Amino acid sequence: MKLKVKKISEKARIPTKHNKNDAAFDLYTIQDQILPAGSTTIVHTGICLEIEFGFYGKIESRSSLAKKGIFCTAGIIDSGYRGEVMIVMNNRSSDDYLIQSGHRVAQLIIYRIEEVYIIESDTLDDQSDRGGGFGSSGE
Repeated sequence: MKLKVKKISEKARIPTKHNKNDAAFDLYTIQDQILPAGSTTIVHTGICLEIEFGFYGKIESRSSLAKKGIFCTAGIIDSGYRGEVMIVMNNRSSDDYLIQSGHRVAQLIIYRIEEVYIIESDTLDDQSDRGGGFGSSGE
């Protein structure tokens, strides 16, 4: 699979992998901004992607930021989307966080889409020993 990347800002950086066998590409921001404690913001990358049909991209948090309380959410990029890749970032810590231009702020993983057919049914196979919902497999 080939992933086409278009820069729409002079500050933009092409996604990179630190190691050849890494699962995800690092995404970089093009702006400096403060992410206040307890808040959510949208961060710009200055890039657009062309993801091949049959695949999608998922934006994930970086572990180095997550341990500081900085997380990414709402990160699905469909193959038909050609707009700027933007990252929803949440600061769950009690301290403001400085987002700096050129820094790695998220990761992009490309997944293959399996075709799924929805079938409405009045019954389900009740061979599952799980069913209590949250924590049904134990704590």
